[in-house]
Amino acid sequence: MIRKKRIEELDRDEPGLDISSFIDVCFLLLIYFLVTTQIVRKEQEISSTIPDAEPTPTEQPEMPPLSLVITEQREVMLIEEGGGLKLLDEGLEGRELPVLDRVVKQHCGFSRVVGEDPRVKIRVAGEVEQQRVIDILNVMAKYGVSHITYDDL
Repeated sequence: MIRKKRIEELDRDEPGLDISSFIDVCFLLLIYFLVTTQIVRKEQEISSTIPDAEPTPTEQPEMPPLSLVITEQREVMLIEEGGGLKLLDEGLEGRELPVLDRVVKQHCGFSRVVGEDPRVKIRVAGEVEQQRVIDILNVMAKYGVSHITYDDL
């Protein structure tokens, strides 16, 4: 009887995918995006009421509204009682409005002492970017001002 030699099959390595380097790259990308991401200040919820066309004589407020002007150079100005303009915040690239914040806080305090809701009138130049108006509305929302009227220059 002839012996048949069995051909032993060589153990073949199964092709595989080493994912350890892939995981390293993913973690490096995650760290990169976490470090380089700039945190943008979240917009506040802005709720405002639209005023009537003309208030009736019995509804005339005792406290005049806070009148603001936003110029094309992104400057925020206050219209004083005599009609003059007072510069509050300059049109720098920043979104912070510290002087306006103090003026609105003071106006809201006076209005609430008189027993009225604080009112604000904003006059906006046509070329002002929307973000500047939103920054001002964020200051208004911070102090609960909901009676806002708009006008253009």
